Amino acid sequence: MKASFCCLLVLITFCTAAQGQTRSHKNNLSAGGGIQEYNGDLGNSFFNFKEEWYGVARLAYSRYLNRSLDAQAFATGGHIGRCFDGVVPPGEHITMLRSAFFSLGLDLKYKFADGRFLPEDARFAPYVYAGAALSKHRDLWNDQGPRVNEGIYTSINGGLGLTYRVCSHFQLNYNLGLGYYTTDALDFITQGANDMYLQHTVSVGVDF
Repeated sequence: MKASFCCLLVLITFCTAAQGQTRSHKNNLSAGGGIQEYNGDLGNSFFNFKEEWYGVARLAYSRYLNRSLDAQAFATGGHIGRCFDGVVPPGEHITMLRSAFFSLGLDLKYKFADGRFLPEDARFAPYVYAGAALSKHRDLWNDQGPRVNEGIYTSINGGLGLTYRVCSHFQLNYNLGLGYYTTDALDFITQGANDMYLQHTVSVGVDF
């Protein structure tokens, strides 16, 4: 009971003394996790939570540029996969993909809480962003031959999110991030659009 009270007191003190990510507090560090989905030649699991999905962790650092823009670097790690949902030819095994997934990326974030659309200290602060990333894939399901074309891939990334300011220095964040690979070779099938991934993550952030 005493420990819980002390933790609450520290949090209140921290929130009261903090100033938020502004010209004088330009850095933000956030960490969290969520789920990751695949869209490619094996099928589409985007926003289909009845299909298989896999966990992902996310770490991000952003730097205040001006009241509208932040520069952001991020790293994610987890698994991604998909079972083929088409017609399987007779005598052939069902094609499936399961991969370890690690990515590093940079993007530019536009903040709607910039004094134009919303106040800079708005409790709910939406944003959009665009950038690029490098992703490394490693096959995890090699029981009938390789199912993931292992290697490092480049992607065009973008997304949107919503930050809830618990207090001046402390936020909760929901992020929806899309990665569109510059190749269609991840699943060994090269037809149609390039492979993609989608991440839903919730994180905790601190300004300093």
